[in-house]
Amino acid sequence: FTNYLAVQMIFYPIQFRGIPLWQRPETPLGLLGWQGIVPCKTKTMSKALVDMVTSQLLTVPEAFSKLNPRIMAKWLAPQVPELGSKVMTDVLASQC
Repeated sequence: FTNYLAVQMIFYPIQFRGIPLWQRPETPLGLLGWQGIVPCKTKTMSKALVDMVTSQLLTVPEAFSKLNPRIMAKWLAPQVPELGSKVMTDVLASQC
């Protein structure tokens, strides 16, 4: 039972559960609550994974060369107007 509980605590809960009086960033234990270790450290783990993949396994150009441009365009096209609007808003705000 203790091994099962330990594994559950590594991955769950996804969001902090408890009374959020105080919690240090990327620390699963709060003053009165808990968040799973892996969900709590997603930012650190993601950065480490991206660094490892892009430096040791394949380069960014190699990754993009494996993508089908037509499929990517189909997936990304609906987001382009909203993204363009956000970029323009940011650019205009930085000019003022």
